[in-house]
Amino acid sequence: MNIDYTELSKNIRNDKISFQYLEEVSSSNRGWKNYNLKGIEDIKVRIHKEAGLLELKANFAYYWQGHNFNFSRATLIEALNHTSDLLKTNLFQSELQCFEFGSIVEVGYEAEEFLKNHVSYKGKPFQEWLNSSHTLLTGKVFKEKALNIKLYDAGLNLKSKTSKAIREQLEKSSLYDKTKHYIKFENHYKKPNLNFKKRCLLVSDVLQEEFMQECKNDLLETYKSIMKTGLIKIPTNKKDVNAGTLPLILLKELGMIYGFNPEELMKQRVKTISEDILTQNDKKARQGQLKQNWKKISTDKESKYDILRQLESKEIL
Repeated sequence: MNIDYTELSKNIRNDKISFQYLEEVSSSNRGWKNYNLKGIEDIKVRIHKEAGLLELKANFAYYWQGHNFNFSRATLIEALNHTSDLLKTNLFQSELQCFEFGSIVEVGYEAEEFLKNHVSYKGKPFQEWLNSSHTLLTGKVFKEKALNIKLYDAGLNLKSKTSKAIREQLEKSSLYDKTKHYIKFENHYKKPNLNFKKRCLLVSDVLQEEFMQECKNDLLETYKSIMKTGLIKIPTNKKDVNAGTLPLILLKELGMIYGFNPEELMKQRVKTISEDILTQNDKKARQGQLKQNWKKISTDKESKYDILRQLESKEIL
């Protein structure tokens, strides 16, 4: 588990910022100038000299090593020290305006199948990310005022954003296997001061072990609130997977997700059917048929797509 994308801001009135390594991109009539700081992936820097303000948008993992498949706190500190030296300002004393915290987990299913079986967050549906041809589900996001929750295909993301040399290096280090499937799950804190109830969050505060553990606990609680399918054991006997049981399998799974008892609801519905349509004997026969079909469907306590235990075992890098 680690910090990913960040947005920082800093008062630089007392600093003598170095522009030696900054490449100017554009300027505005409001006094802001936009720069790129070159790395494997560039950092976006915005400076207002008169106001004495610096803003920085960076994924330090991509800037420093070209990928975010693993990125330890020690390596992040190394990258921050280097960037501070280049700009001649202490970025550890900058305020964190936005950041992502999450983890990449190996899963035993195709990423699309995994994503399809993560249905909603606190009963509300995710927005879907599709590939450019709109044929493949590549991720899901749930957006709130101060927080975005993201699940996406980390293997596909690695292939689309990194060079073959980087992927081969990761394979040699046993950190990545191109034949396996990976999911990235993260909290994107758009307003971390609201999430963590702090007036100001400095980079130096966020890098403390206690705060990182707080981020991990928050990530786990977020994942627990995601509704997953895959709670039902599909009957192994072909005869039991028929037109009578298939709708019941879906109903039973929906009942487990949304907290209702489909067996009882169906039983009561049969009872309310007029005797002009079904006699008492007809109703007993229907109830008997339903009872036999319900017996063919068994459930698990947790979804087979649930990765909570893997997330719990992940260390803070």
